[in-house]
Amino acid sequence: MVTDPGPDTISTQPPDGPEPVSADKLLDVQQQAEFCLSLGQLDQAVGVLADHLDEYGSTSPLMYMELLRLLHSQGRKADYATTRRECRKALGLDLPAYEDFSDSGRALASYPEAVERIEKAWPRREVLGVLEELLFQSVDAQGKAPFELPAYRELLALYGAAQERLANGGMMPADGATTTAMGLLAPVAVTQPPTAPLPLSAVDMTLPAIDAPGPAPGTIDFDLSDLEATSIDTIPKALRGNDDHLSGPGPKDGIGADAAPTVPNDFDPVPPDFQLFDPELEDSIRPGTSIKKSSDH
Repeated sequence: MVTDPGPDTISTQPPDGPEPVSADKLLDVQQQAEFCLSLGQLDQAVGVLADHLDEYGSTSPLMYMELLRLLHSQGRKADYATTRRECRKALGLDLPAYEDFSDSGRALASYPEAVERIEKAWPRREVLGVLEELLFQSVDAQGKAPFELPAYRELLALYGAAQERLANGGMMPADGATTTAMGLLAPVAVTQPPTAPLPLSAVDMTLPAIDAPGPAPGTIDFDLSDLEATSIDTIPKALRGNDDHLSGPGPKDGIGADAAPTVPNDFDPVPPDFQLFDPELEDSIRPGTSIKKSSDH
């Protein structure tokens, strides 16, 4: 009796491979390839995807689509044709020829039946099995893939988000708000990874203009350079006399007529009359004269 492994352990057994390929493996390969592309290492990204297809021929159509996209961006027609034939042989999937290739297509929201299945299982653990089953879903009788490349990317992104939430303790957000699967995709657009580094010529290196801040409220804005130094005569009038060199750099001959007037000083000090010569004292101390002492009678 075969035990049902459960809806979250679906995997595809490669033809001659000892290990099954799973959505976890797809996520790991996708992240490695995108990391190489972020560094501008296109050949390394092609190698990551090609190694996965060599090991797991019967993998998700997503891996073939991603490899064809890179080969097409590099103009490698021969390798593109070879990969396309291998995809048809392994999965029965007929991908577009080199001349008809386009990496655009319908997003996951364009597949209402798949979205309904995902939302019914979200946010329980069973959604992992639903997403993995959709990633490995077989092609139809006409050799057409169930999803186009943008939808496959969103399926894998949802799988990675669900895995991360389970690892952090639960599918529900920390704030307790209910989040749908499609609502989770809305704020984070799943865009196509770059195929080449962005040239510096395409980057706008212009620095944004910075507006000079105005004066703070309650202050006066003025330019100190508009002020001219003016001389103030601080020498008292009594000491100035007629000495021009003491009068300071005041206005002369009409020069500096607009300068500030000197500080008026009308105080005219009168020197005290000191009598420094006493004839009697001088006569008493003349040489040869003895000092007379008064005697009491």
